Amino acid sequence: MLSSRFLFACFTLAFLVCVNAQFYGYSALLEPESLMYQRNGLWAKSDTPFGGSAEALIAPNFQFLPFNPLISDIDTSLTPGPLEIIAIHWSITDQIGLLYGENFYYCCNPDLYAINECDSLNKLIIRTSTDPEQNGNLLYHYTLTNNYNFTEITPIVNSGIWYLMIANCNPYYDSGNGTYAYMEGEAEWRSSYGYLPAQIYPFLGIYWAFVIVYGIIGCIIGGMMLRYRRDLTKIQYFIFSLIALSIIENIIWGSDYTVFN
Repeated sequence: MLSSRFLFACFTLAFLVCVNAQFYGYSALLEPESLMYQRNGLWAKSDTPFGGSAEALIAPNFQFLPFNPLISDIDTSLTPGPLEIIAIHWSITDQIGLLYGENFYYCCNPDLYAINECDSLNKLIIRTSTDPEQNGNLLYHYTLTNNYNFTEITPIVNSGIWYLMIANCNPYYDSGNGTYAYMEGEAEWRSSYGYLPAQIYPFLGIYWAFVIVYGIIGCIIGGMMLRYRRDLTKIQYFIFSLIALSIIENIIWGSDYTVFN
């Protein structure tokens, strides 16, 4: 009785987790000259092999609050400096940042700017066009200067691994009190077929296929065991139990992925 309740609790927990897995939550402190990112695989509507009628998209909904490191808390008397958000396809991620000497820089700091290694001081280093029409819809760039509530729906027309990057390229000051920003919110990642990441979507069909295969095998072995029930050994019960557990396991994983999607 205890084991069945335990399995039910585990399945319920997995179900609840996956219901909320369509959105990815964010809560982080962006220090000056820093960048954070998340990546996910997406299939665009035009070339998905799985079918789907919805448009693929990345839809972040963020709020940025000024953070004062001297008091280690939100300080609304301060104003965060400009922040940048980009959605970028993996194929051109090498166009973000700059390797100079032995160090890699994402932001154009005064030293790099002084030697003309980057064009825009205290900005994210982007070595390609930020116009989607010119870069083949592989990069979308947004700058926040006045309004720090950011909501945007970015259409995805190229399949692959996409990165959502948030950059705070404001400089540190001599006092150590740079422009910090505390961010919170969520981002919706959706392919044309649903919310399951593209890199693991094929497992959805595999798990349900295993359910069918194991179910057929279980029915055959179960029928044979029923027919010869007087001559069974312990190993035969053990084999049937393994098949039953395999069916349950794949049902849980298949349901998990189905709800996620």
